[in-house]
Amino acid sequence: MDDQTIREGLYVTHFIQHRITSGYIQILDGAQSLPAFWAHPQIGSTFPGLVLIHGERGLNNQIRMRVRRFAELGYYVIAPELLTALSNADTLEARRAALRQSADSAILAALEVLRTHNRVNGKLGVVGWSVGGEIAFRMARSHNLISKQR
Repeated sequence: MDDQTIREGLYVTHFIQHRITSGYIQILDGAQSLPAFWAHPQIGSTFPGLVLIHGERGLNNQIRMRVRRFAELGYYVIAPELLTALSNADTLEARRAALRQSADSAILAALEVLRTHNRVNGKLGVVGWSVGGEIAFRMARSHNLISKQR
């Protein structure tokens, strides 16, 4: 790539993909151990942390793909499985309602894992899909994760 291309902004360095490591971990929510999917860049720098909140369909392949994609972009990402305790909710609407009521403590546990990790630079966020997006917005507002800078 030549210097003119870089000067004209056709090559944006913050969209470089990092090699990542991903897999399942256990996080502690009080005395309870919760499964979570985790991904992060392999290089030794510090990065922002992100909790990804799945929707009513759980921690499926699509959510794991999104976790990996955020890690490729330079985030330490945790997606806790929020439906393990809700296996008796058989309809999508029942799962949505159960997630709205019971996800907070698991998300706070995931945020704490990121906050205390030595490779997370102190910047934390939450993002979600479907009902997970609704929960992410509520969590961001109630726990001061929304930046006041413009």
